Amino acid sequence: MKKPNILVILTDQQSYKMVSRRCDNNLKTPGIDYLEKNGVSFDRTYCTNPVCLPSRFSFVTSKYPSYINVRDNHYKDTTTGIKDHIYAEGVGKIFKQNGYDAVYGGKEHFPGFSAAELGFDIITNDSRETLLHECCEFLKKDRDKPFLMFASFVNPHDICLKAISDFAYTEKEKRVVSVLPKAMEILKGYMQEFNKMDESEKKSLIDSIKLPDNYEVQKGEAQAIADMLEQDGFRMRARENYSDADWKIHRWLYIKLTELVDLHIDTLLKTLRDTGKEDNTVVIFTSDHGDMDSSHRMEHKTVLYEESVKVPFIISYKGMKNAGAVDNKHLISNGLDLLPTIYDYAGIEPQKSLEGSSVKLLAEGIENTPWRKYLKVESKIGDMITDGRYKLVKYFGGKDSLQFYDIMKQPLEMENLLTNEEYSQKVQEFSDVYSEYLKQGYLG
Repeated sequence: MKKPNILVILTDQQSYKMVSRRCDNNLKTPGIDYLEKNGVSFDRTYCTNPVCLPSRFSFVTSKYPSYINVRDNHYKDTTTGIKDHIYAEGVGKIFKQNGYDAVYGGKEHFPGFSAAELGFDIITNDSRETLLHECCEFLKKDRDKPFLMFASFVNPHDICLKAISDFAYTEKEKRVVSVLPKAMEILKGYMQEFNKMDESEKKSLIDSIKLPDNYEVQKGEAQAIADMLEQDGFRMRARENYSDADWKIHRWLYIKLTELVDLHIDTLLKTLRDTGKEDNTVVIFTSDHGDMDSSHRMEHKTVLYEESVKVPFIISYKGMKNAGAVDNKHLISNGLDLLPTIYDYAGIEPQKSLEGSSVKLLAEGIENTPWRKYLKVESKIGDMITDGRYKLVKYFGGKDSLQFYDIMKQPLEMENLLTNEEYSQKVQEFSDVYSEYLKQGYLG
């Protein structure tokens, strides 16, 4: 392969379960399925923080958000400031210095800086149909240089508006609904589709949607979770007031929004094929975080359950020798590992400041590639350490703040195993690992 084009496709709030092969409902994602068929899927991939802004900071810096003291979307109240080297080492600048065109389209949501300040040429700020159009138009043009393109789609993030609009009691909640008219237009369109059905059709649809096996609240749930739900207001009102049918409709909407963004992805990939650029383009697909999707009677994100922190991650290009493979072994941090990976494919020496590692050798099936044993995920309300099977969660304050799970034996995370004698050594091991992370100096 000559110096390849690199296409990074980002979605927003797409849990690892929201692809055809993993969803327990009738979700169809032909665009993502095509990438899986022609690439390698990494099924142990986690975000650095299950909220948009901090996760996206990691995408373009290969650093944990706590590096600048960011743990949620309200960075202005907490951040210690953007370090100068982040601008100097902007990924768009680095790629341009190495002979690439570097373009960014769609949702940014970075803490106090823009994609343009990182050296990207902006093709559009829209993250919906206009983004798809502009990306396709870019691909249709003949180019003298290889390109790096970030195509950052907003959906299925619009699902956030469902519970907020259903329980918009405070002025803040009403304001969120009012400033996102396009998202509300899409949700209302789907609900109009539902309301036009006769009663038997509605019942049939609701009956066809399964609730997750971990639908009920976890035994011994951390108090920090309930405190957060109360603070957000609408989230606790959804937990307490949504009926089973309401949660099923919520899941149906999440499916519809995921299929909508997958249609955009599928169209973009078809354009890549039709323009003859697929043969020399590495495509990387991932999402900034997941969504609880009615697990533990929650929607939204922030909490440190698998549905919220675990995301899809696929590397795909024409002629991959192990196309269609699924890697269930290696712990991937999409926020930390994305930049090292695209630098590796482009043949660019990565900066020493990057915290992640390139996934390229893993995607090529190279055995015995040195790799991390543990991975940290941060949140506004706590931190977690995982090795892919075991998981320690340290919530910040409140009753039951320390949680331990065996994801292989207990994938539903319905019980805290902290005091189970069987796991006492593992709890100590993971507590020691967490202490080591604390010594790095910027873990909150």
